[in-house]
Amino acid sequence: MKKLILLLVTVLAVSAATTLTFTEKFTITGTITDNSGEPLIGAMVLIKETTTGTVTDFDGKFSITAEDSCVTLVLSYTGYSTIEQEACTGTENKFVLSDESMVLDEVVVTSLGLKKDRFAKSRSKSKGEKKSKRSTRRASAETSPPPPPPAPATKVVTADDIRALPTRDVDALSGKVAGISSSSGTDVTIRGARTEAATYYVDGVKVSGGLVSETGATEKPVSGTPAAYDSPVKKEMTKSVEEFDDAPVIEIVEDADVAEVALEEEIISTGEEVLPTEEPALSAGQLTAGEWSDLQNWEDWKTTAGEDLMAMEAIWNIDPGQRYSVTVKNEKGIPIPNAVVTLLGAKGSILWKSKTNNTGRAELWYDDDKEKAAADGKPQKISVNYEGETISLDKIATFEKGVNEVALKADCPEFQKTEILFVVDATGSMGDEIRYLQAELGDVINRVQNLDFIGELNTGSVFYRDIGDEYVIRTQNLSPDTKATMDFISKQSANGGGDGPEAVETALEEAIMKQNWSEDAVARIAFLLLDAPPHQTEEIKVKMRSLAQKAAEKGIRIVPVLASGSQSSCEFLMRSIALTTNSRFLFLTDDSGIGNPHAEPSVGAYDVVFLNDLIFRLIVEFSAYDTCK
Repeated sequence: MKKLILLLVTVLAVSAATTLTFTEKFTITGTITDNSGEPLIGAMVLIKETTTGTVTDFDGKFSITAEDSCVTLVLSYTGYSTIEQEACTGTENKFVLSDESMVLDEVVVTSLGLKKDRFAKSRSKSKGEKKSKRSTRRASAETSPPPPPPAPATKVVTADDIRALPTRDVDALSGKVAGISSSSGTDVTIRGARTEAATYYVDGVKVSGGLVSETGATEKPVSGTPAAYDSPVKKEMTKSVEEFDDAPVIEIVEDADVAEVALEEEIISTGEEVLPTEEPALSAGQLTAGEWSDLQNWEDWKTTAGEDLMAMEAIWNIDPGQRYSVTVKNEKGIPIPNAVVTLLGAKGSILWKSKTNNTGRAELWYDDDKEKAAADGKPQKISVNYEGETISLDKIATFEKGVNEVALKADCPEFQKTEILFVVDATGSMGDEIRYLQAELGDVINRVQNLDFIGELNTGSVFYRDIGDEYVIRTQNLSPDTKATMDFISKQSANGGGDGPEAVETALEEAIMKQNWSEDAVARIAFLLLDAPPHQTEEIKVKMRSLAQKAAEKGIRIVPVLASGSQSSCEFLMRSIALTTNSRFLFLTDDSGIGNPHAEPSVGAYDVVFLNDLIFRLIVEFSAYDTCK
């Protein structure tokens, strides 16, 4: 009897242990849309009070693994209210996020007497037009409207004074600032002025009204045309006057060929002489941007982009070509990041190699036009390797015919590291936006490092100019020291370069080949902020193609961010790089009223949001992954 009882106890103990060891997992699926029923792409889905999360796909759908059959989900999306709602397995979970309604308490003055809301009106065009159509949504409520920059220690013209002016004539400011005066309709006199000609800018626009020195010598009057087109300082014009509770400052920028001062130096009148002062720190949440995914809009890339951009293919000799999509999961259906996926030719030649991203997906490419003549050039199979296990797919399909799916016998992934590198064009043409970009990037780093699920955060930065400038590249290597990265970024300025190509390939080589990227990071992201393409020599064209392929091989997702003044040639190259590295294409817009005009990209409908919110959301989307916990 005792033996029977002992046996029974043993069986019960083993049964309990087995139950504890193999805790049942539940898969919860759902769809997230806006009020109009449109799916929200990239919406964040988190299980409340955990670090388990995912994002919605192109159809607004998501799938997440939970320990309970019913859990509370926290759902959020840039520009929409965040909600908490219960979701259960086996049910049709549909969620609707409401457009966040914001009161506009800040306005950018883009022309004296003319206000422009921070969020421009929706500008839509028909599907067949080459110009983009887009809808404009309110900015994210995640970031409150930025505080105004600190007021300079000088007499200033108030926002009310600026608002009351009917014209751009600088004479109208006479008597409102110490050192600026005019009498009987004569030209403006600025006390402390030298005999060299100076250029006046109000709201980034060269204003009318001559300069009269204290000796009475009148300098040549200037016209009221935008500085972006005829000023010797080119795009180093002063930033737009902004209307805040405190007051904007009238800025004077010396001609570049006369004054030996830093291009970004702010000059103010202080009574007896003109002295340089430090520029006030800028707040984040001012630059506006859009986002486009050619991977999610593949047909548009092949049609609309083909009409507008494919002429640029001949310039860069680059074309992503045929697309092969692969998803890798384990037997429990959990996506496996960092699996090495290779597209092979008939004789085993490597046509393309990549790594699966945080959602277990990899994109492989084959440029049929350039490689079909090779004896073993045609794709024959796909190989997937993960932790020593290799699986080959002999029957493969292009994206148009479906996604190639692979299931591995692998444990659920656990990652403790995310890596982000910021590559920034620091030539003179970026002078109208670089200080704003510095504020946005600092804000992004601060927010990302506070995310619970991000693990160890490695950041770094590469600033670049061009051959013959003060420097070609300056680097802060990838490291866990986020403060060092932010300090490095904040100390940089824009100078040098010209109106054309820059040393983009040198910066990318530094970023992709010379940084110590981790093999075990869940995400490796390189943001490339620029306004001009690389030089168009044959050597550089080959190098750019090679660098894009190397980035894909290392699992580095390059996210281009186009600034003001960029051209379609640069857009095509950047979108091609984003495609081949399984990434997105970002671009600044005119909606902020900051900087020079921004070219309208050849894309479909997109939303205008704050740049810092967009970059932050993209990092979250590229870093979140499913686990078995």
